[in-house]
Amino acid sequence: MSMSIVSEAAKAAALLAIHDPSAKKQVVEEMQSLFLNVSDFDSWKKESLQLSYMDQEGIMAEVDFAMLLKDAPMDKVPAVEFSIRLISDMDALVNCADQEPLEFPKFVYSIVGRILSIADANESISVRLLEHVWSSVVKLMSLLKSADNSAKFHSFFYAFATAILESRASLHKRFASKLLPQASKTLSELIPSELSNESTLQALLDQSLLISEIYKLVAFVLVGSVLPNPSVKVDGQAAWDSLLQGVAATNSCIDVNELNAFCTDSARNWTILSVLFNSEYYEIVESILPYLLRSWGLTCISDATRSKDVSFQINDFLETVSDEHLEYDIPRTELVVTAIELLGLVAFNEQTVSSENLERLIQFILSPTLHSGANPHANVAVAKKSAIAMVQKTLTLQGNAAITRSTLFTFVNALQSSAAGSNAILLHESCVAAITGFVPVLSEKQVVEAAIPAIIRRIEIGGEGSSIASMWEALELLGVTGTDQVFEEVFPFLLKSILKGDKLKFEIKLAAKCTNLQRFLEKLLEAFVERVSILPLNLDIGQDKGLLNIATIIKSLCDLTHFDPQNQCDESAVLLFRNFWLVVTAFVFAPRAEWPKEWSLIVQSIALKTPTLALGKSVRSLDVDLVSNSVLRLKISEQIYMKVKNSLVSALFSRASEAKSVAGPTATFLLAVLQIESLRIAKGSLSYFLQYIRDERYYDSDVFNMLGAIGEEILFVYTKGKQVGKLSIHRSFKALLQCGSDRLPRVRMFAQGCCVRLLNSVPALLWDKGLICYMLDIVLFLDSKKLVLDDRWAILRKKVEFDLHFADETEQLAAAKDYRTLCANMLTLALGHSLSETTLTLQGYLLDLQVNYPDLLGDHSDVIALLSQFCAKEDVANDVIKSLNARAKYIGEVKGMMLVLSQMKSPLNASEILKNEITSVSTEKGVHHFIQNINPILQRCAAYVVTQAKVDEELVRLICWTPLAIFDSSCIEMAIPVWNYVMSARPDMNARVLHELMAVWKSTMDNEQGLYEKKTKSNDPFMNKMTYAPSQKVTHVEEPAWVHGRWLEFLCAKFRSSLWHKKEHVKIFAKFVQLAVTKLQLLQVTSSLRKSVFAFLDLAVFVVNELDYQNDGLWLFSVESLFTLAFRWFGASPMWSPCHENDLKTLTSVKAAIKAINPEKANALLSKQPERINSSFKVFKKDLADVKNLLMLLFENEANRNSLWASQAEKGGEGLSALKEVGNLEKVKWGYYVKVAWIIDPTVALTFPTRFLGYSEAIEAELATLVVQYALYAVNNSNGILPLLKLKSDRYANEQRFLMYWGAVSPISAISFLSPEYNHPWILQYAFRILEFHPVDQVFFYIPQMVQALRNDDAGNALLHIMEELLMIASTGYVELFILKTAKISQLFAHQIIWNMNANMFITVKVKKHEELLIPDPLKPKLDSIIEKITSALSGSDLEFYKREFKFFAEVTGISGKLKPFIKKSKPEKKKKIDEEMRNIDLEVGVYLPSNPESIVVDIDRDSGRPLQSHAKAPFMATFKIESAEEDGQDEKQSKAAWQSAIFKVGDDCRQDVLALQLISIFKSIMEKSGLDVYVFPYRVVATDCGCGVIEVIPRSISRDMMGREKINSLPDYFAETFGSKDSFAFKKAQESFVRSLAAYSVILYLIAIKDRHNGNIMFDNEGHTVHIDFGFILDIAPGGIEFEASPFKLTTEFITVMGGDTSANYKMFSDLVVKSFLALRPFADEIVQMVSLMLESGLPCFKGESTITKLRNRFQLDLDDKKAAEFMLQQIQKSHENKFR
Repeated sequence: MSMSIVSEAAKAAALLAIHDPSAKKQVVEEMQSLFLNVSDFDSWKKESLQLSYMDQEGIMAEVDFAMLLKDAPMDKVPAVEFSIRLISDMDALVNCADQEPLEFPKFVYSIVGRILSIADANESISVRLLEHVWSSVVKLMSLLKSADNSAKFHSFFYAFATAILESRASLHKRFASKLLPQASKTLSELIPSELSNESTLQALLDQSLLISEIYKLVAFVLVGSVLPNPSVKVDGQAAWDSLLQGVAATNSCIDVNELNAFCTDSARNWTILSVLFNSEYYEIVESILPYLLRSWGLTCISDATRSKDVSFQINDFLETVSDEHLEYDIPRTELVVTAIELLGLVAFNEQTVSSENLERLIQFILSPTLHSGANPHANVAVAKKSAIAMVQKTLTLQGNAAITRSTLFTFVNALQSSAAGSNAILLHESCVAAITGFVPVLSEKQVVEAAIPAIIRRIEIGGEGSSIASMWEALELLGVTGTDQVFEEVFPFLLKSILKGDKLKFEIKLAAKCTNLQRFLEKLLEAFVERVSILPLNLDIGQDKGLLNIATIIKSLCDLTHFDPQNQCDESAVLLFRNFWLVVTAFVFAPRAEWPKEWSLIVQSIALKTPTLALGKSVRSLDVDLVSNSVLRLKISEQIYMKVKNSLVSALFSRASEAKSVAGPTATFLLAVLQIESLRIAKGSLSYFLQYIRDERYYDSDVFNMLGAIGEEILFVYTKGKQVGKLSIHRSFKALLQCGSDRLPRVRMFAQGCCVRLLNSVPALLWDKGLICYMLDIVLFLDSKKLVLDDRWAILRKKVEFDLHFADETEQLAAAKDYRTLCANMLTLALGHSLSETTLTLQGYLLDLQVNYPDLLGDHSDVIALLSQFCAKEDVANDVIKSLNARAKYIGEVKGMMLVLSQMKSPLNASEILKNEITSVSTEKGVHHFIQNINPILQRCAAYVVTQAKVDEELVRLICWTPLAIFDSSCIEMAIPVWNYVMSARPDMNARVLHELMAVWKSTMDNEQGLYEKKTKSNDPFMNKMTYAPSQKVTHVEEPAWVHGRWLEFLCAKFRSSLWHKKEHVKIFAKFVQLAVTKLQLLQVTSSLRKSVFAFLDLAVFVVNELDYQNDGLWLFSVESLFTLAFRWFGASPMWSPCHENDLKTLTSVKAAIKAINPEKANALLSKQPERINSSFKVFKKDLADVKNLLMLLFENEANRNSLWASQAEKGGEGLSALKEVGNLEKVKWGYYVKVAWIIDPTVALTFPTRFLGYSEAIEAELATLVVQYALYAVNNSNGILPLLKLKSDRYANEQRFLMYWGAVSPISAISFLSPEYNHPWILQYAFRILEFHPVDQVFFYIPQMVQALRNDDAGNALLHIMEELLMIASTGYVELFILKTAKISQLFAHQIIWNMNANMFITVKVKKHEELLIPDPLKPKLDSIIEKITSALSGSDLEFYKREFKFFAEVTGISGKLKPFIKKSKPEKKKKIDEEMRNIDLEVGVYLPSNPESIVVDIDRDSGRPLQSHAKAPFMATFKIESAEEDGQDEKQSKAAWQSAIFKVGDDCRQDVLALQLISIFKSIMEKSGLDVYVFPYRVVATDCGCGVIEVIPRSISRDMMGREKINSLPDYFAETFGSKDSFAFKKAQESFVRSLAAYSVILYLIAIKDRHNGNIMFDNEGHTVHIDFGFILDIAPGGIEFEASPFKLTTEFITVMGGDTSANYKMFSDLVVKSFLALRPFADEIVQMVSLMLESGLPCFKGESTITKLRNRFQLDLDDKKAAEFMLQQIQKSHENKFR
């Protein structure tokens, strides 16, 4: 068992037994059983006295346990017995000391001290214990005399002696009788009889330490034995000093003979040793003689004869040391002081020698000068000060007026002597020191008539400068510490000295010693004004040194913390302060319009302690008061008044005209008020200034307006002050709340305006529970005034701590109405910031009223009415009441449970029952069932915890842990109100709850949940599967990380409120943030995490700001946490995603926090702990100034991106002009920032190209250098691969080898790396590896590009691939190899790649204007070969599947060939033929349509055939029933059947449509990832053969052309007919669908240059969406060869009309979505261009060489930053609006 645990258990058990007597018996028995094996001395001895076998801590713990219980049976405490035997066994002590020479004596000291404490408290074993201790002391004394053993035993003797000396005085009395004879015997053996030669001196030196320790022990034991109070604990020197303050007690325990013997021996030893005082050997006895003298003297004070003898010897010694030729140092001074103290002690303890000793002390004070080589005054002063103190104490104890008067005049006469020289100077100084020292025993008359005049006469006679200065100081000290009459007598001399200024430092210190600070301050204020009045008018008064000196002393008084003149002044003192400020403002401040440097700190200190310059009670108005002011009337000229007005105008510019018009005296007063309150406000409160505002004598004058302006200026200074304390803000706001209920309307208006400004500056006030409750109390107070006789008034008067006075009920009702408005605004604001915190505050307030003040509340309707006054929404009031009722319900249940249990006398208690309930709830049946069961139990547990006085630690732990047994957002939403309730109702539990929540959070980190979950899904759309399906409406999917996000929001709210309660909570939050960021390397940042990460940033910023304010050492660690979190966010590629107002607020606060960070402060802290910091602070690899600049750039960019997104949402582009630029990015040193980012985290640097679009060229140049140099650091980041791949030279081959370990890029990038541009073995192998890495269904999408990549597939390079495949790939390139391997894995892939290869076998060549010729593509032989390899490798079921599918599809497409003879025939004939052929198709199991490989065909509508319009071809449409497997949301798949129509074309090249729809699908994925609620339908088209393909039909849709055929005149008419009137819900919904689809397709039309948008290829579905089809003209092909673009996209008048016009909200939404879609697509321009580039050699007509790719890239406007790109897109909207579409 760990003895540290035993020790703690012992202490806890003892405390339990002390506080709970009923448990004492059981505790004692249990603890005794625990200690049975702890302290067995014999067993320990058998183990060869090894210290490792002795549990020191356990022994002390057991003894402590016994001591705490006090009445425990000590004979049954083994540790006590062990301790006694241990300290008695010298062999054991020596052995242990050898093992632990430093630590073991400390243990002995602790044990001896404990034994003595037990002896003192337990009389029954006291004698035995003391005997053992004393026996050990005697043994040690004898052992120490041997030179061989002294080194071993001295530490133990010191331990014993120290423990004895620190014991109680009662034990000292008992020890003294034993100690004296033993000490005499030992000392006589140690001290030689004479010091005749070197050998005796050496012998004395060898034993000097032991002799000193023995005398010290004797001295302090004797001190303790004669202390008047035997119960005090003796504490060395302090006990001696205490003894010198009064008469000693008699120690009757010591035998007289022993005393006489000891005295005799001491006298002998003194005689022998004191002769060394003035010799070079004094250091031998310097530690012995003081204790020898004390020991000797203390044995004499109870006997007249011995007292006389020792006094004579001491006097003789003092006469010797007073020899003017004798030199002595500090050790010698110590002995002299001891002698003086002993002379005094004997004097006031033995009357027979009292007078003689008094005279001896007086003569010592008046003795010739004592010299010391270094400083002749220092040691003399110490000795004489001691003598003066002894004289003063003797006079006090004697109480003889005649002797006192005689003593006084002895020194007065000596002071007037005409002696000269240095001796005379010191004599005079001694006399003055003595006189001032005797003041406490002198009468006031003696001081005034004798002491003061004597000192003044001596000063007037003159003498050496230093002597006169010391006399001045003594006189001044006498004045400020004396009575009022003494002060009045001395003050003129003191003022004279202050004006002179040569002793100003002394006088500043003197101020703190003044006994009447108020009187001193008033005299100084009066003197200041009087001096101003006598100075010449033409003098710059601000430069007068005398005035500055007086002000300096006033400042020193105001700096005293215990002096509070602003709250202690009477009316006359206020007048003195006012006059002071009037003159100092007019003559010092106004001439310069600022305070001179030497005055600045002075006036600031004085302002803090200045009372409000209120008018006297009898004064009717300010003007009358100022006119009668003598200072203003007689001294201040018009010229000065003009300077005062100018200063006032400058300060109050908004009131300049009024300031100019006020009278000079009034202007002076106002400027003085402004200066006082501006200086005071930094550390003070607004409450002082509000006294001016509330003074009704100012109300109806122009002065009130000026005071209001001053108040606004002061509040501005106040809110900008960084050093304003929380307590000050609390007091100020409380004062404003009081002022807001004033009877005067203008006063209320001023106060309410200040409240709003203060709240804007310090929002945390909204969660100050004390202030909110105080505000509500005032509202009730105002209401209660309606009922004059209501008892509620008295209760509320006590709660609000002030009174209200109104002239009539009208005034009261007006005040109540205004105040309710203020409260409503405040609470509405608070509810908007944090509904939960505010609701809890209101609940707490109402609960407090219900419990403690039920008479104030009334029934529930009164409560709802009360809340309805403040809450803008009535449902908030109802929620508060509902929650309050729920709390009351659960509290009632708990109390009922406890009552029943007590009546039943059940062995269980409520806590145990609740714990059993909460731990028994199962999580197996899912979240809903878990919440349903656990919520009421949690509520009951919370009710129990908050109603019990004693904290139930285990129940608190369960409340924190249990809700998250299932990590789900519903559970956290359930838990937070419970946690909130506990923390709000019981603030004393906050720290405990926070610690538990920290532990719960850590468990989620360990379990990799939420933010710490290892995600596999990338934020990059190209890293996910692309789909051909219509856009789905954006829905909010709850991420697991949001559990942490909601948790963080709760903590942010608690942090805001905790700031105003206990500051130590901030440290818990700081540690929480530090913990939470430790595993953020697991965080894979996605746009869906924004809310959670920003909540985290919020909390981190709060913590950093508060720790910086508190100047706490944790600040630097919290800065690191904030930076780490920020860089983790910026380590991900920038994402466009929905942005909320709170996100912008977070970014603003983060920027402000980072801007406020002082790099010098952080670097200084880092330098103090280099080892610790440099190993952990990874963000500080660079100088913090660099890190700060980088983060400011990143956050400014993030803020602008989010503001840009938000401005589009709010204003449809109109807000762009209001956006802030990120400095001048043209001048940004991109290389510098990229390097800084790389050093901190390469992933951050690698996001720069996409984050700062428009500046990519400079960024990529620097990145290329870094990636080449430090490739290994970027190996896990796909963003770093392009710079490496672009290196063409072979000298970079070493760096490119890292490609074998590089992170994955997207499939399309990997395919592009197989092109000739990157023809290097390492690159090719990397690309192949990445293609294999991605799932087949993800690569499936890029089959067209993969086929085109075969054109440059070099077979030779593939030989470098893995050895086991060499035989297979002897003539195979990497693309071919991948296709062949994948075809074996996926039959669907094999089918699709075969169809695509068939479609690329031939190219079309125009031979004549209307004639085309098919010629084999150069790629055809390779394609034929690959198809052959794929099909020949098929076998078994795979071969059967292949045959079935291709047979089915051949039968379907063969219908077109059979339909060709019917081309000229009618549609019914064509349809008949189609239906006939459809019936001949044999539908086999498992076949599918090429356009829908995920589904199988289960039926055919054999009558659905429909011939389509074509002049020379025979396309047709047919419908099939397909069945697909879809997830049902519970990880299970269910079959879903639907009818699907498809068009089968023969003779039309569909490959261009495939490319266009690929791009549309990609655009859709990007927009969805960005959270854009837009709509596109990338329907499926598959090219299956040369000129053949399958096209998916858009269901439930109609083309604009068909509308015309159906006699629908316009698109608006179609919407009206289809969806109803413009005001109907269906129409509005269809209108919104139209806008969302039109916006997306507009951007697509622009980017891929889709042309020929006629009415036949624009569809509209049954929900209002527009869908574009038929992409024959994209990129660089246009109808008729016309390539210029009349407008970027089609935006017709019809479209605008459907949206509601170009000023409608829908049009603004359209513009917003167009811009956002464009911004969202731009970062992925490289991947899009890569995909299109791979098709460049396909022979498609849309390509005109590299220029097509260049134009495509240019349309993304990558040279523009985001704001300019948004502006560009708005211009495109305008162009399309103004121009007709091509």
